[in-house]
Amino acid sequence: MRRSRKPLPGVTRVLGSNPSLSVLIESHMEKQKYFYTYICIFVPLAALLGFILFKMNKIQRAEEKVVMAHEIQKAQQQLMMDLMTVPLSSLEFPADGQWYDHIKAGRGPQSFAYVIKDGHLWRIAPQATQEIADYMQDLRIRRKSTSSDIVEVQIQAQDGIPMFSYLKLRMHR
Repeated sequence: MRRSRKPLPGVTRVLGSNPSLSVLIESHMEKQKYFYTYICIFVPLAALLGFILFKMNKIQRAEEKVVMAHEIQKAQQQLMMDLMTVPLSSLEFPADGQWYDHIKAGRGPQSFAYVIKDGHLWRIAPQATQEIADYMQDLRIRRKSTSSDIVEVQIQAQDGIPMFSYLKLRMHR
């Protein structure tokens, strides 16, 4: 045998005896329904917006890395071309294993120097001064006393994300 559910006696009496209270309770229930609807809409939208902003930041950082890698590659190519054309004896830093922050080499019209100034790598030659790469933060070069014909170059680029490059060249005597 099935039992039928009876409403609570106090609720039927309150709703049935006071119509203004009945309207107030229905109005409150309607507001709760709208509030719940707004929550169901805005919480997923806020989560989606946060996810999109996170992905955009990752894409921007990846683009910065590509640009800096390209700038380092430009610097490496120019340095290799210049260092391979000068004799080892024309390098103006000793083979003592110490790191130096600039490069000077060559004699006369074939001389050149590399320095970093204001975030740019500059090639200074008697004929012209030329900007080689952007976003450069550090340039270091050395020769070890044990292997004076090998030149080591470190380049650091940075635009929010540091990126390093290491180049090792065997010079001709």
